[in-house]
Amino acid sequence: MPDKIKMLDDSTVWLQFSSKEEASEFLVFANNGKDSPFLAVESWTEVIARPPRAVWLRFRGVPPHVWTEGIFRLFGDCVGKTLEVDIRTVKQEFLLFGRVKVKRDDFWNLLKEIILWLDDLRVPLKVEQDISDCEQEEGLNIPNLK
Repeated sequence: MPDKIKMLDDSTVWLQFSSKEEASEFLVFANNGKDSPFLAVESWTEVIARPPRAVWLRFRGVPPHVWTEGIFRLFGDCVGKTLEVDIRTVKQEFLLFGRVKVKRDDFWNLLKEIILWLDDLRVPLKVEQDISDCEQEEGLNIPNLK
């Protein structure tokens, strides 16, 4: 059995053992297929691989004259892989912010700002996660990065 247990996030647990032998025995037990209570157990590495998740992001401060689906896809690709641009953003129904759904591996190191250069004009765009009904329906537990 582990000496220490620590929750790293909602799906990752860190277990510490007093010896490599105990850890190896636990790995064999935990990866025993259908009888294992665990989804996956791996040895510690410096980088914890987390499965990518899709989230909606808001981009604030976009000038109306560059407000296009293509520019929002470009913004999404700056912080992840763009999956879709909200239809209300495409139709320019709500110009306070544009929403883009992206797939990301790392939610903790989200860029907070993107600098858009229009000729000689520097336009800072604020990036934030959109905690809305879309994420709640998918059951994602996403930290508020405002």
